Amino acid sequence: KLDGGTFWLSATPEKAGSRSWNAACNRIVTWVKLKDKNSGEILFYFNTHFDHQSVLAREKSAELLKIRVHQIARQQQVIVTGDFNDNRKSQAYRILTEGDDKLSNTADQVVLKESNPDYSFIGFPFQKRHGEIIDFVFMKNMERWKPYTQRIITYNVDGKYPSDHLPVLTEFSAIKNKKIKK
Repeated sequence: KLDGGTFWLSATPEKAGSRSWNAACNRIVTWVKLKDKNSGEILFYFNTHFDHQSVLAREKSAELLKIRVHQIARQQQVIVTGDFNDNRKSQAYRILTEGDDKLSNTADQVVLKESNPDYSFIGFPFQKRHGEIIDFVFMKNMERWKPYTQRIITYNVDGKYPSDHLPVLTEFSAIKNKKIKK
């Protein structure tokens, strides 16, 4: 670990505990800058949880996240994960995946397509919510890596799940003959 931090999804992102944009809850982004000891390769990893009620908060959070990813990571490799509480049809998703400094959904680029459910949100009580994939793995500047597979993990014990969301797991494979950015 070389660096890391947290910022709040609000109009005052440096103010701990701040909340804006009609958000129901305080929400954050936590990030870390990592360096592989063997290759020297740098990777930035961001994780977040967008507001579950306010559409405005999700849209503003998407704008802020995209700006901060660029400011913090610049042209380095980036992975962004989280519960975005919005699906692919939302404006928040479009903000993240379109325009300058866009993030790419790893699910769209996997080499080996797996059979996955069409939902990641199952709620309490536990029930399938078809069409509700609201948890994503995004990437940026990952020229040396290719998403190989992505799975939505449906593990449960007798219908009891560890969360109201199913984990989304992306596995990456290295692309040979690509130079490592340092």
